[in-house]
Amino acid sequence: MAGTRKTDLDRARGLEPIEVSSTDAQNRFGHYLREATRDRPVIITRRDERQAVLLSFDRYRQLMGEGSPALEKLRERFDTMFDRMQTTDAKTAVQRTYSFSSEEMGAAAVAAAQHRNKKGP
Repeated sequence: MAGTRKTDLDRARGLEPIEVSSTDAQNRFGHYLREATRDRPVIITRRDERQAVLLSFDRYRQLMGEGSPALEKLRERFDTMFDRMQTTDAKTAVQRTYSFSSEEMGAAAVAAAQHRNKKGP
């Protein structure tokens, strides 16, 4: 069985991950499953290289952002912004910026900041 390594994130959460070989994980799966459901990650190695992690379903959901309305809202805002950036006009505007001199870029940045300040927060 490989040694246990503790990451900064694990220390912050008080978790002690277990690092085991794939053979040991296969032979003692029930044991390691119980450990994972107790919020103790199990790192599975093959030939001393980390290959997978066994986590509780609750921890998996947290990592995937399920149940986090703020993260879901941020994801939706990003997707909307990304979709707007995929239009032909947006792509053309980006291509135009590559031909600007540094003075033109500076002037455009100042104009955009002034425009934002007029609109308010």
